Amino acid sequence: MAPDGCQPRTWGEAVGGRDRRNFRFCRRNCPVTVNARRGRPTPHYDVLVRSKDGADVWVNLSILILGGDGRAAATTVHLFRDVTQRRQVEDRVQKAMASLRGFVFEDLNTPAEQADPAPTPLPQLTRREMEVLRLLACGMSTPQIAESLGISAITARNHLASLLNKLGAKNRLQAVLFASQHQLV
Repeated sequence: MAPDGCQPRTWGEAVGGRDRRNFRFCRRNCPVTVNARRGRPTPHYDVLVRSKDGADVWVNLSILILGGDGRAAATTVHLFRDVTQRRQVEDRVQKAMASLRGFVFEDLNTPAEQADPAPTPLPQLTRREMEVLRLLACGMSTPQIAESLGISAITARNHLASLLNKLGAKNRLQAVLFASQHQLV
């Protein structure tokens, strides 16, 4: 029954099912309704519904389309079964797998494919080279870097050449890209 005591008009109003990401699935013009109008079958699926006592229950729905020859409207029959226990087990397994990945890789934010057991060591940069790299990342030219650091343009160029050599970069852009990827700047 609807809150005001009248009969609900649609399955979606009665059930109010939500999908895995908690978006409302049972609604007017849902994919099931659209498929039924076009005479296409809908594969079974799970939705989260609320029981009379307010508990969340996962149900698996199978859809049957009866009638509907293009002139007459088709009747859509929803067959459902409680799959709450299965979904709870699946959720526990996913949480356990995430915990295991976090334990194995010691960082939940590092995907397994990016985990590097022996990372390449970063080049040792001097304090001045780090300053040049930061200014380079800000888009400064060699004369601007020299002025900012209070050194000659030739000295700035030498620091820049040393920096590019240590990073294995062919140009300024590669140096900034390397520094960004390795979180040096």
